[in-house]
Amino acid sequence: MSNQSGWLFSGANAVEVAARENEAARQRQQRRGAQRFSVPLDKETGKGTSAEIVFLDKHYNETFALYEYAIPGPSGKWSDTTFEVSCENFREMSDPLAGQIVNGQTLKSYYIQVYSILDLRPYVNKQGKVIPYTRKMLCVKRTQITEIVELLEKLIKVNGTLRGTHIKMRRGETNTSSSIGSPQVLDDTLTYGFFTEQQLIQKFGHPEVKSQDGRVIIPANGQLAPYNYLDYFKKPDPDEQRRRYGLSMPMGSRYEGSSNGWGQAIEEGIKTETSEKVESESDQAMVLNAEDLIEFAD
Repeated sequence: MSNQSGWLFSGANAVEVAARENEAARQRQQRRGAQRFSVPLDKETGKGTSAEIVFLDKHYNETFALYEYAIPGPSGKWSDTTFEVSCENFREMSDPLAGQIVNGQTLKSYYIQVYSILDLRPYVNKQGKVIPYTRKMLCVKRTQITEIVELLEKLIKVNGTLRGTHIKMRRGETNTSSSIGSPQVLDDTLTYGFFTEQQLIQKFGHPEVKSQDGRVIIPANGQLAPYNYLDYFKKPDPDEQRRRYGLSMPMGSRYEGSSNGWGQAIEEGIKTETSEKVESESDQAMVLNAEDLIEFAD
């Protein structure tokens, strides 16, 4: 018998609410986009940890830069945080999120440059298989962009390309230190490493991944391609952002602005030409977790 009393949900309502909450969680996960690289503090010692990464973009000028918001989730945990492209990237748009309070936090946009990388920390997936690496986005905030670009510029002069550059990122010792760490030389060689294209494929290559109906979701070695950044950082709709976070709508508010896409308020040359095409939301979810689907060579 369903509960009809007081503030408790009835049996029928419980199913409806659960479905609504599940859909909200799915949409939050979709807005999180690709996995983002970070290096945590050690839970026991409190000291900064490190991770080795390999860059997949050919040059820092082929990466992407934008203003975005980190939107706290209901739990307040970082794993529940989603990301919204800021409307301030587009001159014809007003920014409905600036200064708004969502889940107890006042929103403030920040500027990032985004790289495609391989995170070389292995882990064991749900099937008990060791996954040797994960493709992720390295999101560099404004205060570190110059440091990273200056180092990468030197390494590009040596190797002729950014792609295949192998470095270590080490976290500082405090909670306020950069979550992505700072670039370091590799421990074993005390230098920065480099993989040629052939070496990248030999060490990190994989076969294609297909959906249950036989369509190719990820082509062979597709995890070695840089992200198509425009698939993940889509032009925002101010009204949709207002609706999503329960903000008031201006008079006659449906946005009818330019459809020119990215580029009006972003630095010249910050763009990309690459990678895989995601044909549906279910395929995108599979791509975001592709490392669990790929059969890596032993």
